[in-house]
Amino acid sequence: MIISDTIYAIANRVVIYGWYYQNGSYIQPVTNVHADTYMDYSHGIRLVQNNCMLNGTTPTTIQAILESSTLNPLLAHGGAISQPWYPYGITLNTPKSFALLKNSSTSLKLVVKNDPTVTHYNVYISTNGTTFNSPIQLLKNNLVLTGLTTNQIYFVKISAYDSINPTTSGISEVLAAVPTSHTDSTLLVSGFDRVITGNTYNFTIQHGNAFYDNNKYVESCTNEAITDNIVPLANYRVVDWILGEESTADTTYSPHEQTYVSNYLKQGGYFFTSGSEIGWDLDHSGTTASKQFYNNYLKASYVADSPNNTSGTYYASFANTITTSIYRSNDTINFDNGTHGTYNVNYPDVVATINGSSPDLHYATSNTDYACLHYAGVFTGGTATGKMVYIAYPFETIYPAAMRDTVMKDILIFFFGNQNQTTAIQALQGKTHNLYPNPTTGVFTIMSDNVAENSFVQICDMQGRILKQESITATLQQINCTDFTAGMYLVKIYGSGSLQNTSQLLIFK
Repeated sequence: MIISDTIYAIANRVVIYGWYYQNGSYIQPVTNVHADTYMDYSHGIRLVQNNCMLNGTTPTTIQAILESSTLNPLLAHGGAISQPWYPYGITLNTPKSFALLKNSSTSLKLVVKNDPTVTHYNVYISTNGTTFNSPIQLLKNNLVLTGLTTNQIYFVKISAYDSINPTTSGISEVLAAVPTSHTDSTLLVSGFDRVITGNTYNFTIQHGNAFYDNNKYVESCTNEAITDNIVPLANYRVVDWILGEESTADTTYSPHEQTYVSNYLKQGGYFFTSGSEIGWDLDHSGTTASKQFYNNYLKASYVADSPNNTSGTYYASFANTITTSIYRSNDTINFDNGTHGTYNVNYPDVVATINGSSPDLHYATSNTDYACLHYAGVFTGGTATGKMVYIAYPFETIYPAAMRDTVMKDILIFFFGNQNQTTAIQALQGKTHNLYPNPTTGVFTIMSDNVAENSFVQICDMQGRILKQESITATLQQINCTDFTAGMYLVKIYGSGSLQNTSQLLIFK
């Protein structure tokens, strides 16, 4: 019988050992070259009794002896066997909860929910989302991608790897991010997990490129990373939640996700979401809480599962005749029937306005069969003005790409005003803001010569993470940050979506 840790070096192997020649040399030295399907002398035995006695007096187990740094020579020749069982059938879960974030102007970082069975991640990188480089293998505690081109959008997918039992997981969905020094804070949330024809799990390509082509630089994460608290929505000025054809079987917005999104909107976030089954799932089929979320935070009421309740017929939406539209009045926006690069949107929801929302697009069936809504104001239970755009079919299915870019541009103009989109931040001339006292023990005052509509302040740490956000409604406004630790913070003041002054340094003592 041979017991050897070389069995762990390659998956699904057996370890063999042969005879000696009469001169003492090996006929067959220890090797793991044979797969577990070999039927010659690559046979194994089954351990039927783990319990044993050491020296005839001390109860122990075969496993304990093999694992022991001192007792292992009783049964094994090559040292302690840290995992004394055959590693056949060991599998790794495909990564689900992770994020791709800015790290510097030339690097990105992956943040992955800890899996104790994983030692490394194989990282696949692309600049177009379709052609990926050969994977690079990184230790799971050092997932930084370096040497990248500043301000270039990258697409990344990963697989888990266990170096102890050489095993690789399936490959994850694709995320997108841009290494940059810009202060943009835009997050893509990939939430389309439904196993369905056409779901290629890479729709951050269309969404990421639409932001990128409008000079907005993104980070991204999976929806699981939100509920696992890997990525706080509050760190981002704009969130784009991608739901494709996610529906009741997989849920569009889970109860936890509803809480995160509603809190984000109540604090003044700018939220864009799209998907063809959101209304069906939340308002038609959902719980009372889901209906309330749909009505109060997506500001929509479900009307029908598709225009005229006829599937696979209407593949265009129109801004004409809708005077409230954030899109141009002559826009015709086509979405895919499965022949334009993504997938067939069989059942695009028909929605109606509710609780202050306004319509933007309608289907061909009727000027009131709405396909898109928007809202700006204080959401239920909120403290700051937030903004929301909801398209009732998947944004990624809009074609051609130039039209997707135009739609995204109009959404960004609604969020930030008609301004230079290089950073979505534009200095407003003639407005002055002073902070005092500085240094402060935690409470300070913002003094403004005037206050623009929908003004707000953000207090960020030196890494740019938003720690507090509050509306500004008076020329003298006190801000309480007594729960902050001593150190230096950045104070950013916005009005109508635009930065009114350069970031000011505030010292807490």
